[in-house]
Amino acid sequence: MLYSIINLPNINLGQLQIILAAAGLLSVLATVSCTLFLSAKFKDTLTVLLISIVVLFMPLFAYVAMGATWFSTILPSAGIGMQNNFLYQLANFNYLHIGGMSFWTPYVILISAGIELFVFTFLAIHF
Repeated sequence: MLYSIINLPNINLGQLQIILAAAGLLSVLATVSCTLFLSAKFKDTLTVLLISIVVLFMPLFAYVAMGATWFSTILPSAGIGMQNNFLYQLANFNYLHIGGMSFWTPYVILISAGIELFVFTFLAIHF
């Protein structure tokens, strides 16, 4: 897929493009819904802008500082970024552990973005 002949997913280049487009769209929609929630919650536009920028770049900084952790994968913008994007997570063998269970990071990114999309949209409508 990227530069290695050993990859976990058994997909071709067309399937990879479809998966990356869907995951990117889901991550962008989760980030936008988080920004809409912040905009509904706070009345000051500067506060919303600053918090949104921090939420946008936090997965990148967390990934550079700590590697693939729960914090760097559950934020809304975890699938989009420079070094922590979804393509690199598909090519790597990064797993997150809770107790005796292990979760592959692309699954964590997709599931958390899907949950955050609905939660932040509901909260934006509520507030």
